[in-house]
Amino acid sequence: MIAALTGCAASAATDVSAAAPLMAGPGQDEPRSAVPWGQVGHGWALAQDQATSTNPAKSSAGKVILYLVDPLGGRYTLSSSAANAKNPLVDGELMDWSGDGRRALFLEISNSSTPFGPTYQLDLRTGKFSKVLVAKKVEVLGYTRPRGSQLLAWTWDGALPSGNGTLELVNLNGAVVRRLWHGWFQAHPISSPDGKIIAMPSGDGVHLLSSTGAKVRLLAPHFLCAPLRWWNKTTILATCATYGGSDSQNTWLLPVSGAKPVALTPERPSTGPDQSDYNLVKLTSGSYAEALGASCGNHVVVRLEPGGKVKVLKIPGASDPYIVAATASKLLLQVSSGGCLSPFPSTLAWFNPGTGKETIAIPVPKGQSGVMSVVPYFDEGQQ
Repeated sequence: MIAALTGCAASAATDVSAAAPLMAGPGQDEPRSAVPWGQVGHGWALAQDQATSTNPAKSSAGKVILYLVDPLGGRYTLSSSAANAKNPLVDGELMDWSGDGRRALFLEISNSSTPFGPTYQLDLRTGKFSKVLVAKKVEVLGYTRPRGSQLLAWTWDGALPSGNGTLELVNLNGAVVRRLWHGWFQAHPISSPDGKIIAMPSGDGVHLLSSTGAKVRLLAPHFLCAPLRWWNKTTILATCATYGGSDSQNTWLLPVSGAKPVALTPERPSTGPDQSDYNLVKLTSGSYAEALGASCGNHVVVRLEPGGKVKVLKIPGASDPYIVAATASKLLLQVSSGGCLSPFPSTLAWFNPGTGKETIAIPVPKGQSGVMSVVPYFDEGQQ
């Protein structure tokens, strides 16, 4: 499957100034009761923090915390549990956030008897979990748009996961509402901002489907693509590799009309500072891509320069940064500083490429694992 950063698609939001007094400031940690729910939207993110030791012998000590992070770099503790407890926050991974801002999905780690662990929904305002009762061969992929009134799910052919299966709509209780499409699972599907169109990537291109189950058209028929998000009302941003081309991925715009795809970044050489592009955002200071760097498989963030050239950003303490979201001038980054191919310790930070200023939203004490999963607020197709 082509590499995709599902759950890490950046959004472009308007910067929030200090004139919003109810919002937690940089580095502040507030309780759930202090969340200004009316302000939650673009530029906010949910983050699951594993505040535990990186030493396996001591990993059962500490806590697992779900934070709500605001655009100023403040955070709110929505849920917390001892790391040795048995519950979805500890045993599961944050995977999606509903468009109404009220709920989040967690997928528990699978055991040997089933291909997928159970899925749970968390009410963010009460901290209560409820189980989504789907069949054993069904993998919940995420919420429908715009508000998350239903779920997208995938039923695999056969007893264990393989490439083929069926894309389905299920209700929040896990019952199948409608079967949408059957074929090869290339990467996670994405929904249009209004939820009426679903882009389902497969081995022969990206299938556009109506939420009613009708087939609309096939996009990029000779590409292997992972759609990231709606770039605007008429195009989808995707990271793609071409059949017969290089092994690199680069970013493309796929017109929903079926017109020819447009490359935003060129094919990258196997040597150099940028060897594949996985995501792209536009800020007031320029366009930036999350890329495969030259050092041992780690990611870098690059500024796009004229003629297909790039400039690698120098981000304090970052050996492996991932773009999570964006405001007009800042990037929200999940940043690993553990060296080659080490996911921990992992922090969450706002970074302004224009000024070089970094604001740590979730700090990680020495010896702890840190942020394990981040989901930005659902973005309505902004660049």
